[in-house]
Amino acid sequence: MKVRSQGPMKSRGPILVVEEDVGLRERLYDLLRRHDCPVIAAHSSERAMDILKHERPSLLLVDAALSGMNGWELAEYVRSFDARVPIILLDATQKAPPQAMMTPIQALLPRNVSDQTLMRKIDQCLATPAPTRREQWPGTVLVVDDEPKLRATLQEFLQSHGF
Repeated sequence: MKVRSQGPMKSRGPILVVEEDVGLRERLYDLLRRHDCPVIAAHSSERAMDILKHERPSLLLVDAALSGMNGWELAEYVRSFDARVPIILLDATQKAPPQAMMTPIQALLPRNVSDQTLMRKIDQCLATPAPTRREQWPGTVLVVDDEPKLRATLQEFLQSHGF
């Protein structure tokens, strides 16, 4: 049975699949392509980090048990420069390591997750609105200058960027 995605996937960037197991990586790639999702596949966390230097995926689908840098560590790395991209980890144990509680992910699913459940979770993650600029860059900037026009210009610029 072919499940059609109902979410806004066509208008988003690619989904980055990071999976060492060739069979599972191909299954995920094929599943996402059947649902008209642009996909980039990586065989390792190192390759994923190279891809992330040039691409901004709309979602990461990562095996938690990668060798080298595991999926949790990759998620932590991604969060260091992008707090917004949804991350779904696939894990055989479905247990987060204690230090992982500090790394927000959207879902922890079993590696043998059904196609329908996975696509529903992906749709859910992509349907969640991205944070506004204010949520991205919280805070207040104090502008101190003796030129009123410069203060007003800086205030207008900073406000338009969410400060």
